[in-house]
Amino acid sequence: MKRKQLQDRLSNKLKRESLLLLAGSVGAFLVGLVVLFFTFWFTFGTLLLTTYWWISLSYNMLCMLSMVFLMLLFIGNATTDRKYLDKIELNIGPHRDLEVAVAIGTGFGSILAFSDGKAARSSIKMFTTLLYTGPRIIVASWYMMKHALKLKNINFNLVTPAIAKAYKAEARVSLEQLLEGTHEATHRIILEDLLKIDGVVLLRSPPAGITLSPEFIETLRHDPWCRVMKELTLSVSLRPPFLYSV
Repeated sequence: MKRKQLQDRLSNKLKRESLLLLAGSVGAFLVGLVVLFFTFWFTFGTLLLTTYWWISLSYNMLCMLSMVFLMLLFIGNATTDRKYLDKIELNIGPHRDLEVAVAIGTGFGSILAFSDGKAARSSIKMFTTLLYTGPRIIVASWYMMKHALKLKNINFNLVTPAIAKAYKAEARVSLEQLLEGTHEATHRIILEDLLKIDGVVLLRSPPAGITLSPEFIETLRHDPWCRVMKELTLSVSLRPPFLYSV
């Protein structure tokens, strides 16, 4: 019963996170479509103005070229070094350089910071970054969707005892301790599912193991079910391995 309570609490938490990610994914996708819509017509208008005086292109041809350009933006966004575009430099005075660095926020967007570089090249980088906005939002929505599905597929029967051990220790728990008493066939599943949970940190330095972030520990400590976790850890090592097998 205690283990079931723990699994229910953890399951509800991750389900809420999964739903938020799904909602964010849908929202980001819609915003991305709007941005791509304006990018399409900006490209259409640019092509029309630049070709009007020397070549006659039909409406269908302009639409097709605009669509091809959007596809190239997705390819360019996937192959361009983000660090190269991140550094932008503007001169604002005789002995003063202002570098604008595009810093990635939560892996899905960008913000402006300050740094150094060449004005002409920086202008091109800023314009390119602006054109990549639509593809970046669409790609971000895809990754959010993938992460939401990963959370949904977590095996709570396997990860619950591991989280209980890490919570009790409030420090590094080696992989050997973490996987003690579990079936060897489930080790990879346990580790992969643990790393999907926000707040579980993998420590690669010897001895390799995991720990819980301070925020995650505080969340558990002030939650009514943390007492259940502490009691559960007393019996985890006594459970036979077959209980953790798939």
